[in-house]
Amino acid sequence: MSAIREAAAGYLRLRRSTGYKYYVEGLLIGHFVDFLEERRAEHVTAEAALEWAARPADADPAWHAARLTAIRAWPATWPRPTAGTRSRLRACFRAAATA
Repeated sequence: MSAIREAAAGYLRLRRSTGYKYYVEGLLIGHFVDFLEERRAEHVTAEAALEWAARPADADPAWHAARLTAIRAWPATWPRPTAGTRSRLRACFRAAATA
């Protein structure tokens, strides 16, 4: 199991242990981890999160925002997050909210 997949599993265990069901979010986080592993990413970046969230390109912007929302709380548990990850994700949320 990759470090990223382990971090995702740990995050989901933590959230579920506090009463959150995280069914859909869990599926989306799993898809994001698959996306990262297909690219052989060793750690999560804001750029990868934004690229994944913007798929498919012809989808409604609300779907892109939903995908990003599913993974937005996870950066605190990401292995080696890049500098500015949270601020870049916040800026993306602001942009999506005004679109």
